[in-house]
Amino acid sequence: RNGRGPAQQQQQQQPDSGRGAGLNVDPCYFDYEASYRSRQAARGAELGANAQAPEAEMVQFLRANGLEGHVQAYAKSFALQGVLSPTELVLADDARLSKLLSG
Repeated sequence: RNGRGPAQQQQQQQPDSGRGAGLNVDPCYFDYEASYRSRQAARGAELGANAQAPEAEMVQFLRANGLEGHVQAYAKSFALQGVLSPTELVLADDARLSKLLSG
């Protein structure tokens, strides 16, 4: 035997490269700032892609229910007032509908 314990032998077999503080994990995996920027960019792209979808759905709903004219303007007005889907419009009470339609 060489007089060394199992822990010392294992440490000798796995040289420390000085990176990751002996955890065998490269510090580049902990670049939280890059991860945050990536998530924000993905969220922004998702919001941009979905921004027109609620208005388009509302326009389709209004036309399907016989409304004619400037339905895009109505849909945009509803969206600016917080009504983003036809379901929200249908479930709105009378006071809410009056407020929405009075502008």
